[in-house]
Amino acid sequence: MRLMSEEYHNLRKALKVALKQERSAPFAEQEQRRQEREEVEMHLAKARSRYERYEREQREKKVLQQVKKEEKAKRAEGKGEWYMKSGKYPWYIILKCAA
Repeated sequence: MRLMSEEYHNLRKALKVALKQERSAPFAEQEQRRQEREEVEMHLAKARSRYERYEREQREKKVLQQVKKEEKAKRAEGKGEWYMKSGKYPWYIILKCAA
């Protein structure tokens, strides 16, 4: 996770540098600078997707662990067993209920 966040922040800094270089480049080099900036933007988008997916998966995992822990506590108090069917509720409903 730490590497992903560092990579994301480094790419944001690289994008700022690329934008400055593109703006200050002579006319003959502007096309090359534009291509460099677009490449950095593409890498930044990929890094952002990976980072957001990882964070989302961690939130989902945390919520499911919390539900499991609550169910275990309720069963210890005498409640009957209950298992959530995997296909019945989409993840966004689970997150909405937990919030």
